[in-house]
Amino acid sequence: MWIFVASAFTDVLDGVLARALRAETRVGALLDPLTDVAFNSCVFIALLEARVVPWWVTALMLIRYALLVGGTVYLYFFYGPVRIQPTLFGKLTGFLTTLLLGLLLLGLSSWSESARRSMKEVFDVGLGVMGLATIIQVVFIGLANRSVGGEPVEVPEIQERPAKVVGEIRSR
Repeated sequence: MWIFVASAFTDVLDGVLARALRAETRVGALLDPLTDVAFNSCVFIALLEARVVPWWVTALMLIRYALLVGGTVYLYFFYGPVRIQPTLFGKLTGFLTTLLLGLLLLGLSSWSESARRSMKEVFDVGLGVMGLATIIQVVFIGLANRSVGGEPVEVPEIQERPAKVVGEIRSR
């Protein structure tokens, strides 16, 4: 629980300090949400493995994160540069999901067995609603961004040349 709380606190602190010190960077704007996705995915997988949350809650959350990352990559490769700009709804669902997870972890570490059992459905439904609401929002935002972006970027034919051993990304 304390690792989760420290992670959530430092995530918020990092964003506040970056804005306050005017130290925001494009790399930070990319890495912050990717770190959140990786960390939260690991938390949900661990909770599933420990049989704390049902499979469908973890599945909804993993679909949410896959759509966020996969949709951004899709828009970038097929429609051009993407500017990551969190929405108020996205921030709210992220905050509520973090709050529910924190309370769930607190409950696991300090509540009685009967209290945990009686609250289990509240957490399952709450986390499921957050996941489903975000999935719906991400799909609609992705479709809106796709239609605003116009036609897919045409990539000219690339002539074959030797590739690096670790691979390379070829662009115009």
